[in-house]
Amino acid sequence: HGKGYHHNHKSSCEVKDFQLTSAHAQQDGNVAADKFFGGDHSARDEAQAAAEELVDRWLLWLTTECGNPVPVARMDFLVSRHGGDGGGPAVWTCEVGECGASLCSVECDARNCAVLNWAVESH
Repeated sequence: HGKGYHHNHKSSCEVKDFQLTSAHAQQDGNVAADKFFGGDHSARDEAQAAAEELVDRWLLWLTTECGNPVPVARMDFLVSRHGGDGGGPAVWTCEVGECGASLCSVECDARNCAVLNWAVESH
């Protein structure tokens, strides 16, 4: 073996089914079931219910930390098709952003308007 061979871990560290994440937001539930869950609509429904439960928990936390609800928030989730209880989907929070720069096509003017309206109505 040549110099530096012991540093070549690529073949031993490869995971056959590993895929990088993307910033692609999927809005259509049927397309999501077909594309990401191999046509398994019940797995898609499980993942969506788990994400909605996480949203509820984050919103509860935000309202306990702040006297008023946040006017704009973005929550990103990582979904694993097989990783939850019983081999079903698992959902984790990746990011919670309040009034961030990237809110999936909600333009800056609309976000600013929402925040201004919230501030005027609340105070």
